[in-house]
Amino acid sequence: MKWLGLRPILPALLCLLITPYPEAAPKLVYLKEVTISVEYPERAESPHGYFEVALQIANERNQEVQLSVFYMGGYADHWRDSPFTVRQDFVLGPQESRRARHLLPAWLPMPHQVRFMVNGEMRDDLVSISRSRSFTNYESFLPVWVTAFSMSTDAARATLFENAFNQIGGLGELRSDLSTHLKHATNPKYVHRSEGDARLFSDNWVAYTAWDMVVVNESQWTALRPAQKRALGQYMRLGGCLIMLEETADDTWPDDFPIALSSSNIVNTRRIDFGMAVAAPLSITSDPNAKTKWMSVVDFVISRAHFWGSQELHALDRNQSFPVISHLSVPHRTFIALLIIMVLCIGPLNLWFLIKIDRRVWLFFTVPILSAAATLILVVAALVSEGITPTKRSEAFVVLDHQRDEVMTWATSAVYLPIANRSGLRFSGRNEIYFGGNNYLTKKSIDLNSGLWLQRGWLSPRIPFHYQERGRYPLGERLAVRFDERGIPTVTNGFGADLSNVLVCNQAGQIFGTQHLAAGAEKVLEPAESGTQVWTQRDHDPFSKADNVLWTATAEHWRRFFQTDKKTQLAPNQYLAFLEGGAYLENPLPGSLIRNERCLLFGRLGDKP
Repeated sequence: MKWLGLRPILPALLCLLITPYPEAAPKLVYLKEVTISVEYPERAESPHGYFEVALQIANERNQEVQLSVFYMGGYADHWRDSPFTVRQDFVLGPQESRRARHLLPAWLPMPHQVRFMVNGEMRDDLVSISRSRSFTNYESFLPVWVTAFSMSTDAARATLFENAFNQIGGLGELRSDLSTHLKHATNPKYVHRSEGDARLFSDNWVAYTAWDMVVVNESQWTALRPAQKRALGQYMRLGGCLIMLEETADDTWPDDFPIALSSSNIVNTRRIDFGMAVAAPLSITSDPNAKTKWMSVVDFVISRAHFWGSQELHALDRNQSFPVISHLSVPHRTFIALLIIMVLCIGPLNLWFLIKIDRRVWLFFTVPILSAAATLILVVAALVSEGITPTKRSEAFVVLDHQRDEVMTWATSAVYLPIANRSGLRFSGRNEIYFGGNNYLTKKSIDLNSGLWLQRGWLSPRIPFHYQERGRYPLGERLAVRFDERGIPTVTNGFGADLSNVLVCNQAGQIFGTQHLAAGAEKVLEPAESGTQVWTQRDHDPFSKADNVLWTATAEHWRRFFQTDKKTQLAPNQYLAFLEGGAYLENPLPGSLIRNERCLLFGRLGDKP
């Protein structure tokens, strides 16, 4: 793993080879009771994110049918021994037909087959799923792989995409240098391309998270439904790269695309929140010498890929980088001292005492009794040292857009369980959840019936479980801000935890602040003090500096994107604050928790604070 230190220079070393694949036809299964069509981008390989599976199900009987679909990964002699299963259940009425969609994690060991259980009976019929390759821990390390998704098209328009992807991945001359540093990769690729028709363009933004970039041309974008365009826009705002290629030079660029086409011969880019929108003119994609004009796009995609960099680490190594508890190791000295005392009590001291009272026969009773007491003492000591309550730590950056009534979250979290938990982890299924570097030698199962339920094999006592979250929520809790006629803000803490280091910038560019605001409290802010840190104002996009964000980033790290020369900068009608608790985060563990959560809140008030 010595090559891990080369991450900052990998953009200059990556071998950029493109692998396009044809669109996969739906897989059809005819059972006695039901007919099933399985459709998805068959080569949707990615070290992170989710892709959507579409099922067309038809009940051929005049009675209700219960259908369970199992995605099985790994190799086993019998389906019951499959090391990895994902399950989705359906209940179909008489003669009912239904098109169902659900999300599969792209980075997990992909199912080698799909099997079906009808009315509690597993059928022999199956769908075999081919993959071009599987990810190992080394191959999953980003940014060796960058994934792209494009809509399938006819042969006449295919050249446009081929030229664009050849330019994006056009540094093939560095292949020998890359292989020198990454000796484990025999044929390293940079951009891995998957294709799908318009039916596989989802209305759910999470369905695009398996790809670092999504590429369409003008006519394809125009043909998309409003819900599909909205989902692509949400995907882009949360860190994706949305690229549109000009098809004909006739000045018919769609008005609803996030960025306009540049009049000059350049690849026009625009940072929007966490993501990037790209407009590529026809003259660029037809110019074989225009590879360097795509480098800003390539650099952006690689920088975003750094956030998913925990795959190569063991659970204990991840806890060192992002500790959920301070002391993970067993207190050896304490337990060794207890064991020595117990051995002395059970053995020599016990025998000496029985000889003294002339009751040697009691040895048959005192030894098991003392042994049971010693075991109980060790268990109690372990529970006292850590307790039985699970611990959760989260560090998040939360963007509250009051104008759009939505919230975007990037977060890293970890949970720690002192004792076994049989309920697993329950996520909503509405956000991107990534948990890398897991041991797939033990049986694991996921249930998709109510969100994303990591049902079995994921949690182990005393082993931290880390995951990363990229989420979108409707705006609820907020910092309510109102300005008087002089522009002085009065704020109300609408969160369930205290706020610290609160800064609010009014329309005139004046910044006001307070060091502390209790949960539910209201306060009139005073002008921010000058001194060691001067509060200034500048119309800027703080996300433009949010490059190479590591998965270990804390709220303090996110704060640095708003600082230049130790000066915190905000644009008019924006606020910044630390929340000493959690908000807009997934809560996968029900019940009581020891929470260690902290969020950096960045708000845009717009015209309706």
